[in-house]
Amino acid sequence: MAVSLNLLKQLSFRTGILIVASPIDVPTRYGSYYLQQLARQLGATIILNPNLKRFAAYLRSLDPDLVIINGHGGSKGVEGGGRHIIVGIPSYDEELNVKIYHSNAEWFKGRIVYLFTCWSGKTLAPALRMAGADVVVAYRSAFLFLAEDHENPEADRLAEPFFRAALTFPLQLAKNKTAYEAFSAMGEAFHQEVVKAEMEGDKTRAKLLYHDMRNLIFLGNPNRKLNSPLPQ
Repeated sequence: MAVSLNLLKQLSFRTGILIVASPIDVPTRYGSYYLQQLARQLGATIILNPNLKRFAAYLRSLDPDLVIINGHGGSKGVEGGGRHIIVGIPSYDEELNVKIYHSNAEWFKGRIVYLFTCWSGKTLAPALRMAGADVVVAYRSAFLFLAEDHENPEADRLAEPFFRAALTFPLQLAKNKTAYEAFSAMGEAFHQEVVKAEMEGDKTRAKLLYHDMRNLIFLGNPNRKLNSPLPQ
């Protein structure tokens, strides 16, 4: 069956999900473990420990609608493999203790971006939004969680509620929720975990979950949806 050029142009929009994880130490190994589970669930592409060149190549080839980035973050940048800054704006990043010379904020124009990193909500997230990202979700402070088994995230039930709540955002997007509906669901997931921890008398867990929840930020188009959600 022939398809007209005009129809092809109408159908040419960003699809798919790209996940970036950089498991270099305990916190990032946990993030990577949960994001690999998420990638399987959503049928997403995941790349581990990329440098800037490799990350750019994946963005060009996949042109993803949603980009989720995990790694050590600062207020101005996010590290990939080998301490390469894979997302950043020109400045000195105090949290990462590194000078960033170039910006690639424009790479995220038209995309939904989840900066699942520490501190990136302070300056980097607004810069991505100003450069044209449709939606940016991030954390203004450190993402904190508890862990009982540093060698095996899969067996660690103490860390699970932190990551289960944090990954509510992409899971809800994949269910065809709007960006702000998905963000609100994530906030509610954190809230429910806080309530559960308080009921169980675990004040430390409740305090850290509340910290993560209150440092979440949403920037951009509240009505934005994924172009290709999962079938219902």
